[in-house]
Amino acid sequence: MTDITLINVSIGQNFQGKIVYKHNAVGILYVLSALERAGFSVAFREHFLDYRLSFQEELDRFMSLVDDSSRWIGIGCHSVHLPFVVRIGQELKKSFPGKKIILGGVGPSAVAEDLLEKFPFIDVVVIGEAEETIAEVLKNENNLASVDGIAHRGRGRVFLNRPRCPTQDLDALALPAYHALDFSQYQISVLITSRGCPFACRFCSLSALWGKKVRYRTVQNVLEELKILVGQHGAKHIFVGDSTFVIDRNRAIELCRGFKSLNLDFRWECLVRLDSMDEQLMQLAFDPILNRPLDFNP
Repeated sequence: MTDITLINVSIGQNFQGKIVYKHNAVGILYVLSALERAGFSVAFREHFLDYRLSFQEELDRFMSLVDDSSRWIGIGCHSVHLPFVVRIGQELKKSFPGKKIILGGVGPSAVAEDLLEKFPFIDVVVIGEAEETIAEVLKNENNLASVDGIAHRGRGRVFLNRPRCPTQDLDALALPAYHALDFSQYQISVLITSRGCPFACRFCSLSALWGKKVRYRTVQNVLEELKILVGQHGAKHIFVGDSTFVIDRNRAIELCRGFKSLNLDFRWECLVRLDSMDEQLMQLAFDPILNRPLDFNP
């Protein structure tokens, strides 16, 4: 018996022979680790959308992922997946009326109340960081009013609870549950070293999810995860998915040097703001001592 079936929705890799989705989702692996640390039994699954299939075929594939013994079905997704997730949610409720459906991730967080108002088959939406929140939801499923950081349905109404304070000590979080991931399905592994972004660019929703105050993991904590990714799981290409990797210049330099000090065979890339780059950072990023140049994607 499992407490929750946790499903990550992403886009299939192949589109007419071209890779269109190549990064693993790391956020939901943090959630999985948090649930396991809290003592819950989790059936973790991944659903890759395939443009070649009909909705009925996608639905059949998705339904096959649900553990019949789970009380909850949790779905993590981005905004682009929401139309599919909403349609799937309706079918899930028909097939499993006794199970509760909880959504989370960047997409649902931004429109939590709207989702619950318009789609009565959705029971809970986690808003923002989910590690502490989702464990509290499962512990307090009969008293959801006590759980910060969610929108939920009760007594025929939709309730928006108090926001949850962002996690301040990121090192205290359990590392992502990489044991549940099939690394052969991805070309690139994602590593997050900080959360939050002060810029709130219109094209990006991460500041809405993680807040505008930047919180950092320690360099040592990041390097420990990197050793797991490369040393234990054989990752060869790492994407540092921070919004603000080079905003703290001294920390960025320390991380670059730390990556090099591990003496492991991998390449890495990150997103940067050009107005935060300088010659020293560029030299570190393209250090010839590493076997091949690193990719900085502005």
